[in-house]
Amino acid sequence: MTDEERTALEIAGQYWRYQGAKAAHILEVLGWSAVRHAQVVAALIERADVEAEEPMLVRRLRRVRDGRRAVRAR
Repeated sequence: MTDEERTALEIAGQYWRYQGAKAAHILEVLGWSAVRHAQVVAALIERADVEAEEPMLVRRLRRVRDGRRAVRAR
């Protein structure tokens, strides 16, 4: 996992009170849009090497993702 990917995962794992604050932080630190960040994180949480390094965070992010998918499927 690259340093950039690690930073993206750390940002995804933080709790943000306001959505705009997260998007601004992503742009400032990584230079990415929030959409690009979400795409990278979605790919990261599927990788076995990332899960081996950050198992609790990856599992939590997967649960959040799966919960959102279940709501949309209703």
